[in-house]
Amino acid sequence: MRNRSKHQKLSHSTRKNERTQFIVTTFTQYFRNEIKNNPKAFQKRFQKMSNSPFQFYRGSAILFYQDMKAERDRWIENNPAAANIFIHGDLHAENFGTYLDHEGVLNFHVNDFDESYIGPFTWDLKRLLASLNLIAYAKGFNDEEIQQVLRVCAENYLSQVYNFAEGGKENFSLTLRNTSGKIKDLLLSTRAKSHVENLNKLTVIQNNNRYLKRSKEVKDVDERTKEQLIQAFDKYLQTIPKNKREEQFHLRHRHRLLYKVKDIVSRSSPGIGSAGRMSYNFLIEGKSETLDDDVVLFMKEATESVISKFVRNPNLETYFQHNGMRTVLASYAMQSCTSKWLGYTTLGNVEFLVDEVSAHSVSLDWVDINKLSQILKVAHFLGRATAKIHCVVDSESVSDIQGADLASLPFSIIPLHTEQTILGAIMNQNEEFINDMVRFGMVYGAQARRDHQLFFEALRNNLIQGLK
Repeated sequence: MRNRSKHQKLSHSTRKNERTQFIVTTFTQYFRNEIKNNPKAFQKRFQKMSNSPFQFYRGSAILFYQDMKAERDRWIENNPAAANIFIHGDLHAENFGTYLDHEGVLNFHVNDFDESYIGPFTWDLKRLLASLNLIAYAKGFNDEEIQQVLRVCAENYLSQVYNFAEGGKENFSLTLRNTSGKIKDLLLSTRAKSHVENLNKLTVIQNNNRYLKRSKEVKDVDERTKEQLIQAFDKYLQTIPKNKREEQFHLRHRHRLLYKVKDIVSRSSPGIGSAGRMSYNFLIEGKSETLDDDVVLFMKEATESVISKFVRNPNLETYFQHNGMRTVLASYAMQSCTSKWLGYTTLGNVEFLVDEVSAHSVSLDWVDINKLSQILKVAHFLGRATAKIHCVVDSESVSDIQGADLASLPFSIIPLHTEQTILGAIMNQNEEFINDMVRFGMVYGAQARRDHQLFFEALRNNLIQGLK
């Protein structure tokens, strides 16, 4: 008995060491060049990731997909076409929020499409459910209650897919009209936000004109860089679909006011996923000569999707050569109505995504969502929002993006109705599918908590090479 216990301890220790090495190797190989170019930024990124299991999970999508690569997925085996739809790529419980669409309607939706690509629909749902496990666990709920949260999310995902298949796809949005609980509260608080107040946070009025504020993180650009940025901005304008482009001219002076650049600054990104990358803000003249309708746009580096490391298709890689265009296409493929400012460009050899810094883009905050009843209601809407990104497309504009047309993709994805493809993979095994997704969320949530502790110890003991 004593020998067996000793053997079990050794076996457990070996497994921990192997998993630690797997985590360290995964990060050092995937982030090697970025760590080399900016070790200080990655030291900060990894320190943020070490703060909690959820922060670790947010920053470790590459580890998640390494694990998915080895995971058998019976639902994709049932219908391989279900591996060829637009997926978010980093769908966790904090990548949801509000946005104001180009028709002026506030939506609750998924945000941040930087990792979007084409892949198995189950990957999004699995990643979301594991993240909900981490949040509910951190709030002190027991396993039975956590399973209940995951089940509500998975059930509402599938229910919404069925609704789309039955013809409920047209103009579906989660808005003030059809939400409740904390999600409706978020929309209501976002509704009260002011464009001018947001503008005043980002800018200052001097000599009767508006300029972007400067700080330690927000700085001037030199004249040469500014000239290059103006050229990049002109390229960006060509990527805005014609039906969303506003060509407004001053009637008296016959010059265009809209899209006129008034000021530019550079800024370093504080985010976990964008550590060390440079971005830029543009102050744009509004529709009038008043200062209250000016617009601030961000231009951030568009990087390769982590999914592209695991979905190898030469035709797809050729089509998605520009990561800014890929992100824009994914936004159109997964939103029924997108921002009128969304576009992409290139600065030198670096690809960028462009969109508005909007007062009405507010992320879901879990700090005040603590009761089980509140979490269950939020999980309800997260499931439906996830179904939406898999099944709804902004078909009015997608074919008008310069250099891009969803219909010309190597897979006939959008025209073939992805909701039918997903249901073809599930094959009426609804309860089995839901149970399988919930089981995964429970198992992988526990795995992420263990991985976080191993990562923390690896970071503390300087096992990740190249950091300062």
